[in-house]
Amino acid sequence: KLELPLAHISERAPQAWGVCCGLYLREKGYGSVKTLIPPSPSHWHKHLLLGCNLGPGTTLMVARQVFDEIGFLDEKFRRFEDWEWLLRFVKRFPLTTVSEPLAIVHRERHAGAPLVEQAALRLVSLYGNEARGYGLLFERKFRARRWMHLAWLYFAEKNLSKGLKYFIRAICSDPAPPPGMLLLLLDSLLGTAMACKADKWNRRLIPGSFERGMNRYARPR
Repeated sequence: KLELPLAHISERAPQAWGVCCGLYLREKGYGSVKTLIPPSPSHWHKHLLLGCNLGPGTTLMVARQVFDEIGFLDEKFRRFEDWEWLLRFVKRFPLTTVSEPLAIVHRERHAGAPLVEQAALRLVSLYGNEARGYGLLFERKFRARRWMHLAWLYFAEKNLSKGLKYFIRAICSDPAPPPGMLLLLLDSLLGTAMACKADKWNRRLIPGSFERGMNRYARPR
């Protein structure tokens, strides 16, 4: 796992100060292992504001001197701490990727909604202005992603009032969320597994398209 990313950084320095590799995601309830290949967006900062599906806590390797420039993890984040650190990183340094899956992530359950809520509110307060720098519509989408994620988690915990609160916020900000997330919301309310079934069918037809829509909300941890 370490040899390939280390060689990647060493061969490309100083153009490459950090690298993320692909991963295998074994998620409870899905029955099969997903292969997640890191994307190659034209603008990493804008891409990561909408969500992080890189699994940086498992897949990221950076040059040591980076920490002298941007500091360590923000301890006020009890969730999203690696994602927030990566947002700081890509503002200062180039990020590259290795497509080969070099890590296995096991996800048995998601963090409790109140814990995620604290982190989401802090993330929105810190990065709302940066999102607005890409336009008002982008800022609304940035906020909607976080509200929809919270709606899903609260519905899953059967806290309907909180779930509905964040669902309304999300729809008011972005009336057209990804279909994969809407299926996850229905599953959390009805106790069904429509998202899982749709994911399996869609990966047979269009590999990666459906799970990308969901994984922007549900980060591998």
